[in-house]
Amino acid sequence: MDDLHQATGRDLNLVVAQKHNATVGGDMQEMIQGLRQSVAGISPQLQAPKNWIGSSAVNLFQVVCDMLDLLRQMNTLLAAHTHVPGPMPSPTDVAAFTPKAAQALALALLVTQQPFCLSCKSHPLSSDLIAFSQLTREFL
Repeated sequence: MDDLHQATGRDLNLVVAQKHNATVGGDMQEMIQGLRQSVAGISPQLQAPKNWIGSSAVNLFQVVCDMLDLLRQMNTLLAAHTHVPGPMPSPTDVAAFTPKAAQALALALLVTQQPFCLSCKSHPLSSDLIAFSQLTREFL
């Protein structure tokens, strides 16, 4: 068996009335210059031992795992905090939760890669807040 090459200077359309199966014995690589859009009538399924969605630097699955770990840490802090008489909020709680809030902001900026308000997605964050989020990346 030998190689088969297809090339066209314009569009290549493939229509299959029933089922399209492709089996590749080795690696399969797609290089798309523009947008890739996949529409499924029921649901897409991606199954592999390891998956990566995101840019070459940011894996969305890793960010989700980091957020779950952060949620676990914050719930542990919540379970241990107390309501003692004195200034509100307690300095101990502030010291414990402020780095976690910074972690959450850093993860959000990592995913969006845009220094914009996460609630409205339009107005820029203050330069102080951006600098704060960059400093807090050390907590990640």
